[in-house]
Order: sequence, then structure tokens, then C-alpha cells
Amino acid sequence: MLYLILGFILWWWVGWVVGYFFYYFRYEERKNIDSLISNYSQCQIDLDRIKIDNKELKDENIILKDEAKKLLFENWDLSKVVWELSRYVLYVKEWWIKARELAKLLWVYNQEIEDKVRQILGEEIQDEGDDEEEEKEPEKKFF
Repeated sequence: MLYLILGFILWWWVGWVVGYFFYYFRYEERKNIDSLISNYSQCQIDLDRIKIDNKELKDENIILKDEAKKLLFENWDLSKVVWELSRYVLYVKEWWIKARELAKLLWVYNQEIEDKVRQILGEEIQDEGDDEEEEKEPEKKFF
């Protein structure tokens, strides 16, 4: 029984080898067949390498997506801060423009502005100033 199985395996192997030789010698361009077989084996090796690289890139892509989500969440907080700061910058810029216009107006003496300021603040200052002048004693000079 063992001889029968070994004989079957041997004849099967011999048949495969003989069939390959007939296939191989059947064509006149054996060099082309050899190059095609070597190219096929090289393509298989390259395909395996590409599959491994593809798996690594997929894993890295998952990690990068998670990190991008974290950064977007942190960026949202920072964008709120930047938005608030930009609002304040605009307010400061508007105040700066108004302050420059006011400074230009104050550098030029204008009696109307002086009168308006005295109307608003001047009466109180003059009232307080008059009381202080009355309370002061005249200064004594020795020389």
C-alpha cells in the first residue's frame, strides 16, 4: 500500500516535470519565457512589498487622522481667542484714530472748544478755585 502511494506520487511528479519540459521546449523563444517568469516572480515580490507598505500607510493614516482631530479641537479654542483679540484690535484701532483726530484738534487753539470745555468742566473748576483763593493768605516777602 505504501509502495502504491509512493509510486503514484513519483509518477505524478515525473508527469509534471515532463509536461513542463514539453511546455518549455515547445516554444522557440525560451529566453522570452524565462524573462517573463523572472519578471512575474519579481512582480510578486514587489506586490508583497507594496502590500506591506500599504498596510503601514493605512496604520499611519489612522494615527494622523486622530492627531488631526485633536489639533482641530485645540484649534477651535485658539480660534476663539484669536477672534476675541481681533475684535479688541479693531476697537483699539478705532480708538487710536479718534484719539489722533482729537489730538489734531487740541493742538490747534480753538476758542469754541475752550468755551465748551469750560461750560462742561470749567464752572466746577472755577467755583472750587475761587474758594481756594479766598482761603489763602497773602504771601509775605522778606526782601
